[in-house]
Amino acid sequence: MAERNSTSRARSVRKTSAVPKQKQTRARRPSATSKSRAAQLSLRNSIEAARAQLMRANAILGCVAFAFMYTDQGEEGGIDYADAVGVGRRLVTETIDALDSVTLGLR
Repeated sequence: MAERNSTSRARSVRKTSAVPKQKQTRARRPSATSKSRAAQLSLRNSIEAARAQLMRANAILGCVAFAFMYTDQGEEGGIDYADAVGVGRRLVTETIDALDSVTLGLR
């Protein structure tokens, strides 16, 4: 009788473990929508921080305008500082309103 070659038609026996192997997962890349949401959230936070600073500046300008209104200005026809500060307050207020998230449609 011919001897069987060890590699021919030999039945391979696999050992199976009781615990199944876990799939190796690749690190997920953030999707385009999550990137745009993160960018939108960052933009919203930046805008809100800028609005808060402008509101503080507006309050300070209001105090200065109030102080200038009730001071002796000395000469007639001189610079009216209260009006100048009022113009600055109006510009700040317009910017605050323009940066409002409702106006920008970010909500």
